[in-house]
Amino acid sequence: MLNYVQPPVVEHMFSEQTSEPAKQQALTALTASFIAQGHPSDYAVHMATAVIFQADLELRNAQLARLLAWLKHDQAAIYPAALAVVEQTREEFERRVQQG
Repeated sequence: MLNYVQPPVVEHMFSEQTSEPAKQQALTALTASFIAQGHPSDYAVHMATAVIFQADLELRNAQLARLLAWLKHDQAAIYPAALAVVEQTREEFERRVQQG
């Protein structure tokens, strides 16, 4: 039987409630910054949204990488199964994208 130890940094990794106010504040600040640089307000909102979205993707990627590294190091017995789940998720996503 495995002794499960909660990874210290990953505990609140997917807390959407915490990140939404921060994202809204960042969206507002970035939009204002783009407008101040002379971009039309319509485009500024889209540009700011794209920046936030990209940053969020990079954060999620870093979180997954850190979780997998922790599993490999501290929970080696379940690491292969975790990799299989990640790969299955990627394959399912690619299928959905191809199907439209």
